Amino acid sequence: GIPLFRQHVADFIQARDGHPAYPGNIFLTDGASSGIKTVLTGLIACDRDAVMIPIPQYPIYSALIALLGGRQVGYELDENIGWAVTEEELRKRLIESEAQALSVKAMAIINPGNPTGQVLNRKSLETICKFC
Repeated sequence: GIPLFRQHVADFIQARDGHPAYPGNIFLTDGASSGIKTVLTGLIACDRDAVMIPIPQYPIYSALIALLGGRQVGYELDENIGWAVTEEELRKRLIESEAQALSVKAMAIINPGNPTGQVLNRKSLETICKFC
């Protein structure tokens, strides 16, 4: 993004949230889809590279992963617990991918969820952070 725009965004975040924000850490794109494509393009180098994505998921992730020649590793969101994710589910999917000799490069989190509309609670976010 343009440096002046990134500075304005950093200033806004700092004023709103009360903690420092750095323009060099801000990545601006012309929409979510182009941002997702840019990140995935940088991550996927071969057909053994994988990205963990939530199921159900916004289809751009699976489509771009396939287009770039990577592999998706789906982790199930549990409707019975408010479309949350458990550590057991994440570990299970990671172990399965390692057994297939896949190299998981990233984990996508869609929050709020699309298509479910859920918002991950603090416990789910902590689970994901600890897992990563």
